[in-house]
Amino acid sequence: WLTKRILSPCFDEMAYSRLPYMFGEESSERAARDHSEGNCVAFAEYILWKLREELELDESSAQSPAFIIPSTLPEAYHQPGYPHWAHAVVAIPLRDFGCIILD
Repeated sequence: WLTKRILSPCFDEMAYSRLPYMFGEESSERAARDHSEGNCVAFAEYILWKLREELELDESSAQSPAFIIPSTLPEAYHQPGYPHWAHAVVAIPLRDFGCIILD
């Protein structure tokens, strides 16, 4: 189910690109929804959006089928004007224990 309904469309519809961020104040969520492209954060936002859509969860609902795990750069490598997140993955909790990590 996860591969067929969520991941395959992601691979077919999304493209990794930094262009949305180079030409304005584009958020990763908007880049994913409006342009079907973006960085790893955009991919993570897209997967969350598709999961909510597939499970028929309202976007304003506090209930989420998954969450984003960000990674940050050490302060010594952080550049002014760049996002604090360096990478992001999606974690989908399993019913009994553990989770699936989508990277």
